[in-house]
Amino acid sequence: MKKDFYKHVFQVTSVVILLVLSLSLATDVLAEGDPIRLGDVIRSNGSGGIVGHNAYWDGVKLLEVRTGESGMNKTCVYNNRNLKEVKGFGYHGARYDKKADARTNYKAVESGRGQANYKATYSLLKPNLRYATSATKAWVLNYNTSYLEYKTMKSNSVLRCDFFVSASYKQAGGRNLSGWPHEPDAVWNRLPDAR
Repeated sequence: MKKDFYKHVFQVTSVVILLVLSLSLATDVLAEGDPIRLGDVIRSNGSGGIVGHNAYWDGVKLLEVRTGESGMNKTCVYNNRNLKEVKGFGYHGARYDKKADARTNYKAVESGRGQANYKATYSLLKPNLRYATSATKAWVLNYNTSYLEYKTMKSNSVLRCDFFVSASYKQAGGRNLSGWPHEPDAVWNRLPDAR
């Protein structure tokens, strides 16, 4: 009787282990491809795993905004993580816009890098988000229309990952990736083409 009990426990444990392994493999298989070209946008669950995270691929590393080492309200534009570091946080893959040419993607990445020059800080609060393009001009998300508006204002940048990707793309001449709700999933879903 004891022998049958242990045999049953072993079988159930084996099935559970196989199920967990196949689910983790399925998650990797179901993820879209890795970024290939400069300007591809990646999506992961982020280190918090709840809201999600968007970042640009610069050809070697990720260009992103995050609280990272500096904490809230500190310079937040980073270009120091590789793809392998992000894949541990629910990686969804890479997407891009087929209609955008290589120049638009290059300009989006360069525009994103330039945000460090505007004392970029990180904020989770939507009403504060600003993407400075000069000392007196900025892209601002209008919450009534859910679109980016270009305004004259003395400004530094206040960024969040989804806003950073959509405003960089818009500044480079791409189409509007923002809308309602303005969050990583929404930006991700507005990029139609999977790698």
